[in-house]
Amino acid sequence: MKTGSDSVADHTRAAREILEQISREEWKALVGQLCGIFGFTKRDQVQDMLQDAMVKALERWSSEGLPRNPQAWLIAVARNQMLDALRRHSMQQRKESDILQFLDSEPAAVADHFESSAEELLRDESLRTLFICCDPELTEASRLALILKNFCAYTAAEVGQVLGTAEAAAAKRITRAVATLQRSTSARSLDSVAIHERLPWVLLGLMRIFEQGLYPVKGEEFIQLQHCQEALFHSIRLLRHPLTARADTQALIAYMLLSSARIPALDAENSLAPLGGRDRSYWNEQMLNRGLHYFALASRSQAQGEIYWRAAIAASQAIAPAHEETDWQQILTLFAKLRSLHNYWIYRLESLQALAFARGAPAALASTETGNEQEGYGGQLRLQTLRADLHADAGDNEAAAKFYRQLATGSSAAYLRRHATSQLDQLRVTS
Repeated sequence: MKTGSDSVADHTRAAREILEQISREEWKALVGQLCGIFGFTKRDQVQDMLQDAMVKALERWSSEGLPRNPQAWLIAVARNQMLDALRRHSMQQRKESDILQFLDSEPAAVADHFESSAEELLRDESLRTLFICCDPELTEASRLALILKNFCAYTAAEVGQVLGTAEAAAAKRITRAVATLQRSTSARSLDSVAIHERLPWVLLGLMRIFEQGLYPVKGEEFIQLQHCQEALFHSIRLLRHPLTARADTQALIAYMLLSSARIPALDAENSLAPLGGRDRSYWNEQMLNRGLHYFALASRSQAQGEIYWRAAIAASQAIAPAHEETDWQQILTLFAKLRSLHNYWIYRLESLQALAFARGAPAALASTETGNEQEGYGGQLRLQTLRADLHADAGDNEAAAKFYRQLATGSSAAYLRRHATSQLDQLRVTS
C-alpha cells in the first residue's frame, strides 16, 4: 500500500515530467497564445510570467496531482499574473504622478515664525516618530533597528537579517533601544536644535526604508513600493520645510527619484539584479529628469557624504544612453568612495553587481569568495542569490543549482524562494 509520502513523490515526478515536456515541445506555442492576448511587445514579460506559472504548477501539482488540462492551467495562471502586473504598473504610474505633483507644488505660505518651527514640521506623526528613533543616545544600529520595526513592520528576526545578527541579538537591541528612549529627556523635547542635530540620521533612516523597498527581507513581491514611496514622500516634506531643506536632503531625493525611475524596468524584466533595469524604454523619464536636477543642486555643496555618493552612483547610471554604454568602471570608483564611509551590505551587494557588469561574472564571483565580503554580512540571502545568478551567467550550472536549492528551501522571503525555484527549473530545461 502506498503511503501519503509515496503519493506526493509520484505527483512530483509526474509534474516534473509534464512540465519538462511542455518546456521542450510547447513553450513557443504557449508564449504565442499569451502574446496574442497582451501583444508581442510584451513577449519578455509574458515569458517571465509563464516561467513563474510553471514554478507554481510544480508546487501545486506535487500535492494535488495533475489538472485535467495542464496547458490551460498554465495559460490561466500566467494570464492572471500578467493582469496583476499590468494593474500594479497602472497603480504605480498614478502614485508616481502624485509624487511628482507633490514635488512640484508650491509650499504653503509661511505665515509667521511658528509655521516654520520644529512644532509645525513634527505635526506629521510619522516624521515625529522618525526623529524620536534617531535619538543621539542610540547607536547607529539601534536607530536602524527601531526604524525597521516601526516603519517596515519587521520582526526581530527580520531586523537581524538586515543587521547581520541573530534574532535574539536583534531582539535585545530593540528592547535596550526602547528602554533608552523611555529614559531620554531629549525624546520629549524636539526643538529646532534637536531637528538640526538629528537630521543626518533621519535622512539615512529614510534611505534605509527606501532600500528595503528594493531589497526586502520578506514578502511575495521582490519590489515593495510602499516602502519606497513612503520614504520619498517624507523626504519631500523635509525638503519643503526651512529647517530641513539642505543639500543632503536634495541628494537623498535625487537618489530616490533616480532609483524610482528604473523600477518599472525592474518590474517588467522581473529582475532581482542589483542596479538592474536594462530596458530604458520602461524608465520614468520625468522622475529621471527631476532626479538629475536635484543631484545637480546637491552637487553645489562641499559636503559630500554617504547620501551624496549614493546619489552620484544613481546619476552615473542614469545618464548613460543605454545599459551597455554605462561607465561601470566609474561607478566602481564611486562605490569605493561610498564604502570608505560605510561598508553597508547593500553597497557591497551593488558593487559586486557593478563589478560583474564591468569585468564579467567570474571577477565578481572571485570577490565574493574573499573573507571581507562574507564577514558579518547583513542580507546574506541576497548575496547568495547574486552568487547563484553570477554562477549561472558564468555557465557554471552545477554551482548555481547548489545555491538555488539552498534558497528554494531556506529563504524566509517568498519572492526569493520563487526566484530560486524558477531558476532551477530553467537550468533543468537548458541542461
